[in-house]
Amino acid sequence: MAIGQTLMGSFDLVDFESPRRLTLRLREDAPEARFVRDVAVTYLIVPQSSGVCRLLLKAAVRHRRGPLGFLTRAVVPWGDLIMTRRQFLNFKRLSEQTVKAGQGSVPV
Repeated sequence: MAIGQTLMGSFDLVDFESPRRLTLRLREDAPEARFVRDVAVTYLIVPQSSGVCRLLLKAAVRHRRGPLGFLTRAVVPWGDLIMTRRQFLNFKRLSEQTVKAGQGSVPV
């Protein structure tokens, strides 16, 4: 990974601490940027007991002003909830496949 690298289609990598944390920011030319002024998200792996870990997501969103901003404040959080849940379930499935395939776990 490298700072400035495009990830997930619409985000640039702005900071990371491999393999524990990465922070992404919405690209200004991304289609989603029409609806919000700015978005930054951080994924953080928090080690728990006995080899288990927890994945946390923090999102900061700056909405546009006016009617469009009002609408996105009402709709975007619900869409994000649905998409984030799906994304986390995919992460879970992929990480469990990695462990079952004998590739071990990532040290944190």
